[in-house]
Amino acid sequence: MGIVKSLTQLSDDDRIQTTEEEIARIKLAKRYYAGNYLFKMGLPINTVRYFNQQGNERSRTFETINVTEMVAKRIASICLNSGFDVSVSLVDVAGSDDDSNSSQSTQLNDFVNAWLDSSGIRLNLEEKLQQAIAPGGMAARPYVQNNQIKNAWIRADQFFSLDSNTEEVTQAAIASRQVKVVDKVLYYYTLLEFHQWLSDGTYQITNELYKSNNKQAVGEQVPLGTDDVCSDIAPQVNITDFKRPLFAYFKCPGDNNIDPESPLGIGFVNNCQSVLDAINYVHDSFIWETRMGRRKVLTPPEMVKQADEYHQTANFDPDQDVYTPVSALSSDSNNPVVQINPDIRVQEYQQTMEFFLHELENKVGLSTGTFSTDAQGGITTATQVVSENSMTYQTRSSYLNKITKLLTDLIKSMLQLAQESQLFDDGKAPLSNIDIDQVVVSVHYDDGVFVDKDKQATQDMLAVQQDVLSRKTYLKRNYGMSNEQADAELAQVKAETPDQPVGESQQERDLLNGGDE
Repeated sequence: MGIVKSLTQLSDDDRIQTTEEEIARIKLAKRYYAGNYLFKMGLPINTVRYFNQQGNERSRTFETINVTEMVAKRIASICLNSGFDVSVSLVDVAGSDDDSNSSQSTQLNDFVNAWLDSSGIRLNLEEKLQQAIAPGGMAARPYVQNNQIKNAWIRADQFFSLDSNTEEVTQAAIASRQVKVVDKVLYYYTLLEFHQWLSDGTYQITNELYKSNNKQAVGEQVPLGTDDVCSDIAPQVNITDFKRPLFAYFKCPGDNNIDPESPLGIGFVNNCQSVLDAINYVHDSFIWETRMGRRKVLTPPEMVKQADEYHQTANFDPDQDVYTPVSALSSDSNNPVVQINPDIRVQEYQQTMEFFLHELENKVGLSTGTFSTDAQGGITTATQVVSENSMTYQTRSSYLNKITKLLTDLIKSMLQLAQESQLFDDGKAPLSNIDIDQVVVSVHYDDGVFVDKDKQATQDMLAVQQDVLSRKTYLKRNYGMSNEQADAELAQVKAETPDQPVGESQQERDLLNGGDE
């Protein structure tokens, strides 16, 4: 009889080097991103227990403001809200024909950009980046389905490194879970996908399925296809001609100061937890004080009695809740009614909130005023924006470097997969003879508000005049044209330009007739 493999936690597997502490850190960040800031055993999420004036225990909702989601959304937006362009080319190979190399580069560029659109990467990258910023990372993996190359996004809590004490993640385990009812029993199925390099350079993918009726446990290993789960997945795949992993990992900029041995990134939640909690405590306290600080009117009991057969109407509107009967008061006294108007400390709460928001802005690398309410108004130029938001601009640049690496690695992984003929119908792969070591990926991001468009156009025009920038690039950068649109526009300009122009300025001559195509 064989020994049945069983796992309580994913970190129990000897191959996984991500520690239980790292897994707990990522789970905490995920909980904060979902807006679940207060968690106590035996209580619903975001619930506060307290004692009222009679000494009775009561509970209420902890009024949160999901500032974690706000920070992640803001950083993702300043990075990718204006979109990005990708160009792919092949480096010149000694002995290759320039025309054939250029043609192959063009075809490869068109193939990659079509895939970025069809797989949803261009459309969904900002959203996925937002999810990755709080826990510190994410991954993406291309795969073939129905003869199409698609992309799977992998959350931080699904990705586990098989490497330790390294800067790059070259081997990983990817976990995905699904739930199914079998014989009226709810089971949890966890698929573990191990990506490993063997000693001879072979890239090996191993798939293992685990089954459990306990949500908190991974469970026992069962054959693939058990209960019709993962029946179309092979237990193991070996690929001999891969040069890089079949996944790309995005790591937030900055050092993992909590676990320096881990190659995984760290998000802002774990280093800003106390500030995030403070912001929510201030927000909760202010709302609670507002609710408890409503105007009250204390009256003798006989003044708020209900209508009966002898008194056809009540003394006060029955829908009112500001009138509270107090037996110690008498309608015969000189002051039978006592008004209570508590002062709500709006200014104090606002100043406290501003203090913690400024602290959070500094910790996450955003300029002062990003979240606070004291930002200056008025019209500013792009140059002023860069100057006044220098910290935000620097943070954006750091993130863009990591995003560029993610896109570069993902494209190269996809190009490897696109040449594996056994994965496609009739053994016909869409690409062949592409060496990913010769693939050059360039990513251009629209700087949006950080760039003065007029100044950029002027500088680019001077570059065209100095023959260091092509007219085609000028049109693409300053008018947002595609390669085809720029080629058509240049052809039209050439057709409309006389052989011997009369009255043409030097600037026009340089821009329209000079430079490289």
